[in-house]
Amino acid sequence: MQSTISAKLPRNLFLSSNPQNIEKFICRICLGVQFNPHKVACGHVFCLKCIRSSNLTKKNCPLGCEAKLDQGIKLV
Repeated sequence: MQSTISAKLPRNLFLSSNPQNIEKFICRICLGVQFNPHKVACGHVFCLKCIRSSNLTKKNCPLGCEAKLDQGIKLV
């Protein structure tokens, strides 16, 4: 069973404390809340599903970094 902590927390918690906090939890590929977040070699964090789908078409970080996606993906 997969779950995310951010999905259980009230949305107001992120917005009321600091609007920039919510950006930490947004996947830059799908633009949704990160589900099953994983970090690629360059340090960027994305949904694992998004990394896998991106890896089919691109071999580098989706944000244009030189980091190779096959250099290691780690659960956050």
